[in-house]
Amino acid sequence: MKRFPKGSQPSIDYPTWWSYTVIGQDRDTLERAIADVVAERSHKVSLSNTRGRYVSLSLKLIVLDEVERRQIFDGLRSHPGVSFVL
Repeated sequence: MKRFPKGSQPSIDYPTWWSYTVIGQDRDTLERAIADVVAERSHKVSLSNTRGRYVSLSLKLIVLDEVERRQIFDGLRSHPGVSFVL
């Protein structure tokens, strides 16, 4: 695993495929949250894991830049049906 000095960030070449793991308590709710955030953009969603009362979905889509990548993350994180986003 490559380590970066504290405070630095890796260089990412955009556009690129990006993956988010979206975690919550109900698969249907998570799928609606993803649809709300990504709207009509082309994306792929698959079941990532089910553990106890939590379910996680993997969301993959092309992001155009750092701003868009963070907007999607923030949109998912702030959605009421989502517990965590990785």
